[in-house]
Amino acid sequence: MITGNIVNVNAYFPIERVTVVSAEGLGVVAKDINGAEEFMKINIPTLNKGWYMMTFYGNGWKSTSKFMVG
Repeated sequence: MITGNIVNVNAYFPIERVTVVSAEGLGVVAKDINGAEEFMKINIPTLNKGWYMMTFYGNGWKSTSKFMVG
C-alpha cells in the first residue's frame, strides 16, 4: 500500500522505464529511469485511492506489480 507520492524500489536488474496504469487501464505516468538499479525512490503524481499496476521495463524483460493507494 502506498500513501503519498514516492515509491521505494529495490531493483536487482537495470530498469529502463516505469509506467503506472490505473485499474481502468488509463496511463497515469511514464518515466525513463535510464538503467538505474539497486535502491531508488521514484516520484509519482498524487493518485486517487484505488488499485494501480506498475510495470518495470529493462533490456529484454518486464515485470508488473499491483499496488493500492489508500
